[in-house]
Amino acid sequence: MKRRILLVFGVLLALSSCMDDSDDYPTMEETIERDDKTIQDFFTTNNIENAIADESGVYIDIIEEGEGESPEEGGVVRVYYKYYSLPSNKLVAEVEDLTKWELEKTLQGLNIGIPYMKEGGVADIYIPCRYAFYGSTSPQANSVLRFRVTLNDYAETIEEMDDKIIQEYFVANEITNAIKDEESGVYIQHIAEGSGEDFPETDSNITVKYELYTIPNDEEIEKTDEAVTFNLGGLIKGWQVGIPLMKKGGEAYLYIPSSQAYRGTSNKIANEVLKFKIDLLDF
Repeated sequence: MKRRILLVFGVLLALSSCMDDSDDYPTMEETIERDDKTIQDFFTTNNIENAIADESGVYIDIIEEGEGESPEEGGVVRVYYKYYSLPSNKLVAEVEDLTKWELEKTLQGLNIGIPYMKEGGVADIYIPCRYAFYGSTSPQANSVLRFRVTLNDYAETIEEMDDKIIQEYFVANEITNAIKDEESGVYIQHIAEGSGEDFPETDSNITVKYELYTIPNDEEIEKTDEAVTFNLGGLIKGWQVGIPLMKKGGEAYLYIPSSQAYRGTSNKIANEVLKFKIDLLDF
């Protein structure tokens, strides 16, 4: 899997990347004029006549209309994308994996441009530097960017999108026996029931073997070869929901939305939906 590129930047910092108070840098008015001229020149050279001009200075050229819902600013989308720097039109990055974006946490230019699209649509979004990358060390800090975005689907919240990802995984893999905890959105699929009448408490010490995958791609992240012991109260919420539904000796898959796993942390899988295969050996 190609590593996803995190696109999280603030508008004030973006502004600072385009200008400086010294006399060696253009004023903001000059920067705005320069970026718009770069975009307009690209349109002229490439015979682009129907791009939509947002009042922000972001332009959206709809390549394929799409037939689904249009996202709202701040929603959650899944996209395929690549992007180029202008005026050279040099490819900077291409991400072939379906990528989940929380729009309010990605580039402001994308948060502005993507709501002009519909699910299933394709568009080029032209983003002035003040709504793109920031920081003088970035090669694209002062560049206009052209994003080619294919909008796969949209959800209003991260919880809704993660549940959609899990449901699609179940359909693709013909899983019909997973049980959902409605409050958390965690699913458990029992493989072996285990024995006894007791279940772990949320503060129990548990001994397990486990495997961890991201879904929908089933990329293996971690696998234990030997039994390990944890206090359940110190683990992610998804385990605290799912493990108390298992008996000693039981085996199960837990399907855990990002909000019940590592979302909001610096973990490399912070935004992923997770699948754990767990053997509960003792508690």
